[in-house]
Amino acid sequence: MTHLRNRFVETEIAKKMSYSPCVGLVGMRQVGKSTLLQRFAKEYHTFDEQGFLLRFEANSQSFLEVAQFPLALDEIQKSPMAFDAVKYVVDRKKTPGRFLMSGSVRFASRKQIRESLTGRIALIELLPFTVAECHQRSLSSFVDKMEKSKADEVVKQLKKKSWVTNSELTKYLETGGLPGICFRRDAKIRREMFEDHLETLLARDIQLVRKVQIPYSKLRHILSEIAVLEGRGLNMSVLAQLVGSSVPTIKNLLQAMENLFLIRSYGKTYFIQDCGLSQHLSFKPVSLDRNGLIHLVYHELVAQINYTHRLGVKFSPLQSRGGLNVPFFIEYQSGRKLGIFIEETDHPTHKVLNSFAALKKKYSNFEGVLFYQSDLWHQTNKGLHCVPLTALF
Repeated sequence: MTHLRNRFVETEIAKKMSYSPCVGLVGMRQVGKSTLLQRFAKEYHTFDEQGFLLRFEANSQSFLEVAQFPLALDEIQKSPMAFDAVKYVVDRKKTPGRFLMSGSVRFASRKQIRESLTGRIALIELLPFTVAECHQRSLSSFVDKMEKSKADEVVKQLKKKSWVTNSELTKYLETGGLPGICFRRDAKIRREMFEDHLETLLARDIQLVRKVQIPYSKLRHILSEIAVLEGRGLNMSVLAQLVGSSVPTIKNLLQAMENLFLIRSYGKTYFIQDCGLSQHLSFKPVSLDRNGLIHLVYHELVAQINYTHRLGVKFSPLQSRGGLNVPFFIEYQSGRKLGIFIEETDHPTHKVLNSFAALKKKYSNFEGVLFYQSDLWHQTNKGLHCVPLTALF
């Protein structure tokens, strides 16, 4: 049962409730926010329920005076005035852990919400289930360890803990990590649920962050193109031509989709926030080819950074006209730098080796790891560790 599965953010929620009067849990719809709120709250209400929304807005102060705390207010972005009501209560009594809120839009994207929350809320982003969460394993600490230890030491530790199989990774690419969808065994039901999910986001929720006149079919077409081009450059002009719109309009739409946690920008490209949704939109064959490996690594790195570091890590692709190409480049607050390369083959290409050598020469505190589709572990004569992809998880 999905509701029995533990989430990596639970410890962080408890920690923030110990010092902040309001804790906000944000993330894409269907990612599991409501389940977590109900675990931590004594009283739970959702603004998705029209009756509650109307009752609350009619007499919010009376409601809050008799509520039991911790009080969970789910999908609170649907009632912007609720933030002012909570602000009033919090300003009178700043007891930690009184309010738990969730939202399927970035609170900072709406002015009234942003102004009410400043200095009063601790925010946590909930991502789709990771590969480890799907199998109730602990979160890999690869990103964390690479800041504190040499690659030689980290690779030795990875050899001892590798557990996931290629078939499990392929399955994750296909089903993703939205709890209400990914555990459905029937592929037809998953497809229907993904379609319902998309319609809710693109035909309804997007209006909460930007007034959009473009019909649902064209919005879905834009999202499908993003899914097809994930990890590669996105041409705004081509997208605009596809739907008969302008480049500024497309940029505004992409920002709105980011504010719904539907996509995330990464360098000059975007990634759909859930692997399964991306697969559904793109109709690409499920495969552990280079693109498949990049998707898996991207989502795992985002999770590790979000759940263990959050602050002090810069994460981006690194490319240059001179041929430098690093899909994932991490800069730690400590100054240490990590390059992560991806290949299908058992051995790194000349481009990978040259990029690694150039970065080693440029940065004295640089480490590099190549993840690839193989069971072999080895190190090149230039010092690049070549590690099976499964070890990252």
